[in-house]
Amino acid sequence: MSISKSLFQSSVIYFIGQILSKIISFLLLPLYTNYINTSDFGYYDFTVSILGVIVPVIFLEIWTGTLRFGVEKQDECGKSKVINNTMILGMGSLVLYSIIYVVFMSLFPFELPLWIYLYSFFWVIQLFLLSVARVYGKNVLYASSGVISVFFNAAVTILVVMLTNGSIISLYLGMIVSMIVQIIILNHSFHIFSKFRFSDFDKDLCKELIRFSLPLSFNSIMFWMLEGFNKYIIKIYLGLSSVGIYAVANRLSYILTLIISVFSLSWQETIFKISDKETKEAVYNQGFHMLFKVMGAGLVVLLPAIAIMFPYIIGNDYAQARNLIPWLLLSVYANAMVNLLSSCFAAEKNTKDAMIARTISCIINVVVLFSFIDCIGLYASPIALFLANSIGMIVLLMLIKKHVRITLLPSQVMVFITMFIISYFVYTNCSTFVNLGWLLFSAIIYCIYLKDFIISVLKLAKDMVFRKR
Repeated sequence: MSISKSLFQSSVIYFIGQILSKIISFLLLPLYTNYINTSDFGYYDFTVSILGVIVPVIFLEIWTGTLRFGVEKQDECGKSKVINNTMILGMGSLVLYSIIYVVFMSLFPFELPLWIYLYSFFWVIQLFLLSVARVYGKNVLYASSGVISVFFNAAVTILVVMLTNGSIISLYLGMIVSMIVQIIILNHSFHIFSKFRFSDFDKDLCKELIRFSLPLSFNSIMFWMLEGFNKYIIKIYLGLSSVGIYAVANRLSYILTLIISVFSLSWQETIFKISDKETKEAVYNQGFHMLFKVMGAGLVVLLPAIAIMFPYIIGNDYAQARNLIPWLLLSVYANAMVNLLSSCFAAEKNTKDAMIARTISCIINVVVLFSFIDCIGLYASPIALFLANSIGMIVLLMLIKKHVRITLLPSQVMVFITMFIISYFVYTNCSTFVNLGWLLFSAIIYCIYLKDFIISVLKLAKDMVFRKR
């Protein structure tokens, strides 16, 4: 099977699972914004963002090591050995994490400690089992288990919100139940825990896994400095209510992150299997240019769509989120390109250079955020993130030359800048009717601009359908 077909088929499978999950999350926004106050939603989002840095650091983001080393093994014995050794490392990390958590909770009491711990505990297990599913190439199971778990999340969240009149516990409980459901489904398919053998312990393999994963765990700190840190500063300077508004604005970027998450999952699997340098360079450039154009199209078309939907799906307490959305989408766009390039470094087993670029981005983010948060409030965060990720992308493009050459085409950049400026003007200054007109017009323009890409996707889809028949 060709690389493009493999990438497309994986993307289709992940797309089906991810789009259903994102749609359900999107449909829950009216519930969140009408029943849960901004401070409670802000606290939930803030704690989840803190876990987003603590968990990968203490657990060494070992699930990525499971995927990277597991996909290289062609036989069942080799895959099992990688999985068992990552489980051994994971168990050691769990003990350390639990001790640190109890000590911190005793010294610095905070709200809902049990719910937060349970959230992190089941999240780690879920991430590990999802990596195992990808190691064995079970993409359909990966996607379908996610869809089922999201339905449980929605059902539990809605039920608890209604019964408790908007209690913050509903957010944690909904996620915990959904993670448990997915864990049960995945473990039932692989029986990973019952197959675990401590006798598979390999000291050299564990060292290799740690060497690979350790820079990734520090990279998680850098990632948090480009997202979670901003929420922390918003909390200090503007309060938890502002964190809640910022979180809802982020949720509205889910449709754009759908493109990223779907492509990234299939992209990692594809490039991790390529060894020939010339093939790598061609695939890296093809993927980079394709995502740059498709993401740009999604951003430009999404803005007028959000302008039309916003009054009907977001409660009045969160109205301020509307003006943040264009800048948040820009930061998501730039971050997507950084993540794609970082995956290339992971494929080259060179995570140190990716961390250097992240460090530079973090410094820029912190400097810009502190310089402008007093002047422009919430806007300082997405603007700082956009500038930081854009410069980070340029740094990565320079560093990747050690391995392959990836080029940023000026023509693509100019097309995006022009279309975004128009879309931003319409979004901020025009009526719903004008936004609808621009939505249709920009969609037509991008269909023409991406004609070759759309045709190739349709051909691949046709080949898949007829081949299966």
